[in-house]
Amino acid sequence: MNSVTLPMVLRIIFALLLGLLSPVVAFIAGSVFEVKGENSFREIFAACIAAALFLAFSAFWLAPRGRHGLNGKCPTLIALLAPLGCLLPWFDRHMVLVQGLPLLAAGGFGAATGALIVGRKGLVTASGSPAAPECSQFVLAPRNFWVGFFLVLAIAIVIAVGIIPPVKADRSPMASPQQAADALWIVAGVNLLIAALLACSAVWSAKHARMTAGLLGAWAILSFLLALTLLAPATGYLDHGTAAMRTASVLLFFCVGAELLGAGLSTVTRAAADRTQSTPL
Repeated sequence: MNSVTLPMVLRIIFALLLGLLSPVVAFIAGSVFEVKGENSFREIFAACIAAALFLAFSAFWLAPRGRHGLNGKCPTLIALLAPLGCLLPWFDRHMVLVQGLPLLAAGGFGAATGALIVGRKGLVTASGSPAAPECSQFVLAPRNFWVGFFLVLAIAIVIAVGIIPPVKADRSPMASPQQAADALWIVAGVNLLIAALLACSAVWSAKHARMTAGLLGAWAILSFLLALTLLAPATGYLDHGTAAMRTASVLLFFCVGAELLGAGLSTVTRAAADRTQSTPL
């Protein structure tokens, strides 16, 4: 397999894996607005928005760079959308029109938008000539990595100190304290891992631009997924009736916002770096 084919194959594999997560993302977002016994408009709309945003993020990070329009990006987009398309036969006939097709259409729009944004500016080299596809010599600001490090570290501390203790003490009939606490420890641990990688990236950004570019993508997508993961308990704990759980819910909403802020910061960092690409892979 030559040096041109291998990156494309890896890109398609990653796109398929992220595409498999898109129905999960849609389900989590929809469950926040779920009405028992019916498929409400808000539930379907939230699922569509979440799928569109997630696939836009994924396409932005995976689509080949330095190419205008959708040129050379269709295989990546097809791989991202294939899992959603494969779900259509599993919907009831009525639900295909009400939920399945809108979800696929929203995902397709999001993925196409993310892929188009990649080449929107028309990348140029330092000399002013058009950039070759797949450039990766970035000017990555270490400052952004340090901001991300402190942001993600703060999320982990808030979860460990401010959220897990009241969750473990929750005696609501709807509660499952130990399972919820274990899940929150996993989220905190993932954030600590991201914080460690961001600290390393801040140190390596000048010497290992290609590696730090990959870490930026991992940070963006993981932060987006963690934000959705925390959104469900953030809304659910509002109904548990105690002041401690309402405080935990508020802190969870803070963590959701911080995770989304981190995803946005990593994307802005990559977009700014794209403008200064100069060396082909």
